[in-house]
Amino acid sequence: MKIKLFRLQTYIYFILLIMSCNNTTEKSKIDTEALKETSVETLRTVMQTQPEWVKVHAAEYLLWTGNPEGVRDVFLEENKQFETRSPYRIGIWRVLSQASVNNEDKKVWNDKIMQAFTDPEGNDRLHASETLAKLKISPFADYPEITKKTIESPVRSLSLYTRWSDAFITKDSLVAVRKSFFDLAVSNNEDIASRKLAIYVLRQLRDLSQKQWVILAGLALAEPEDSELKMSLINGAVILADENSTSSILYNQVFDELLGYEQVATKGVRGEIVAGLAEKGNPEDLPVLISLLRNANPIGQESNDADLQASAAYAILKIINRK
Repeated sequence: MKIKLFRLQTYIYFILLIMSCNNTTEKSKIDTEALKETSVETLRTVMQTQPEWVKVHAAEYLLWTGNPEGVRDVFLEENKQFETRSPYRIGIWRVLSQASVNNEDKKVWNDKIMQAFTDPEGNDRLHASETLAKLKISPFADYPEITKKTIESPVRSLSLYTRWSDAFITKDSLVAVRKSFFDLAVSNNEDIASRKLAIYVLRQLRDLSQKQWVILAGLALAEPEDSELKMSLINGAVILADENSTSSILYNQVFDELLGYEQVATKGVRGEIVAGLAEKGNPEDLPVLISLLRNANPIGQESNDADLQASAAYAILKIINRK
């Protein structure tokens, strides 16, 4: 009931917000302060009411946008209830690591994640390897043999996540890992799932050379419309464009391609659009995100819709803060 009431209130608010803007000045008249408050409230509501990984995402968005109030307390309680639930407990520890009050506190949660990764019979190794990479922690220094063996694992995602974490050993390793993932992303000889993951990793590592970016953007535009890889390539090219690239005709083409998928009603496609706008969107792109925030065209599954609403709220906050 609380969720439905909140959605109704949000819907009414945004109808009034958009009606207050005339057709020619709509984008410039959005009340960004009210929008910011509603976005933060949306994230808090999703964190409080949604299950597991949707809750994790909303909590991280709050932390990343400088709104940490309540996050740690919520996830300390989650840890009490679900400390043994795989793989959700990795998400709990990931949030608590980022919400830590000091280095000693952070070490407690990081050690739990590392223990899950180094347990050869553990059920959480995949999620732990991803989380270590996201937290920019390499297990190589303390567990070189386990790390090397895991990189050689036949489980491709486990291998790639662990390889990603190698980027945080030295500056040279960062360069080497970035190149290896770029080569994977643009290779026609690799499977689509691995290439998608490689593009995602590159989005986190950033700093492609101009030549690499042009290759990626060119591939994105050339990829067939019905390809499963199309949106990943387009969004990767948008997010990885540097300041010089964003003023180019090529960048405008890939950005327009990204927005061209706005009406596609799948979580994956909409998630890519939101991720791109979070990094490269401008105030004039806010109406697209407002529509997602108020769930104007729902997918139909509550947790998926809530996850997208949280992602849209995060993107809105990122754009407003950049402005």
